Amino acid sequence: MPNTLLWADATADDLPLLQSLRFGNQPYELEISDWLSQDAGKFLGQNGNFIWAYFNRSGDCVGFTSLSTALWNLTGSGGCSALVDIMYIPALGIDKRFHSVGSGEIPFPDRYLGQMLNHVIQEATKRKRTRDKLGLLTHPDNGKAADIYQSKCGFEKLPLYYFVDSNPETPYFQWIRKI
Repeated sequence: MPNTLLWADATADDLPLLQSLRFGNQPYELEISDWLSQDAGKFLGQNGNFIWAYFNRSGDCVGFTSLSTALWNLTGSGGCSALVDIMYIPALGIDKRFHSVGSGEIPFPDRYLGQMLNHVIQEATKRKRTRDKLGLLTHPDNGKAADIYQSKCGFEKLPLYYFVDSNPETPYFQWIRKI
């Protein structure tokens, strides 16, 4: 596969490289840059949190993924809701220079985003312990990501909305899948 990505565990020393990535100018793309500059350092300082940087064969940093745990309010059978301990992807992004690399001509699992999502799902599965779900959020204007998570990665949209501290006016979609 000519577009195979390599990945490395990111440390605080790697944050300037990740912060130099540009994801786009849409509000949801700018939020990823904000997360890297404002929250990623604190995130890495907490036990059980991970960030991976992805590199192409030329050595360019293509993007990153992150993984943590979270308590989500999920509705079970019978309509009862409960706090459930899940694996959680707080943020991920691909530099805009690589947004369309391989689009249309390469099967999704072999594209950069496909490889990155496959890797973070594998890491979540490896680290899940008793957790059997993986969740993430999408900005309501990021329909392209929502389509990919649902059609290519097996995530299901929950009927609930989630409000993030950095953008309390916007209801984010919650997505979940089994791992």
